[in-house]
Amino acid sequence: MKTWIFLLLLLPAVTMATPVVEYQGTLSQGGEAVSRAVSFTFYIYDDEAAELPIWTETHEEIEVVDGRFSVALFSHSEIAAEEALVAA
Repeated sequence: MKTWIFLLLLLPAVTMATPVVEYQGTLSQGGEAVSRAVSFTFYIYDDEAAELPIWTETHEEIEVVDGRFSVALFSHSEIAAEEALVAA
């Protein structure tokens, strides 16, 4: 019985979790495709003129091959629901 109560209490937190977004991109330097490990920091702002981001996430040592890379955004830190609604 205690297990079920615990699971029911956790259910709202699980359903409200931010989904991970797979982001793919290309990276070049001086017109040449990059092929090495690179660290990326991603930001979300709630307004074009905003000085401070409402969300940020850093991904260390992402492997870039022939200029192509892929990262899972929101895998290190979530964005709060109210912040996501403001940004939309």
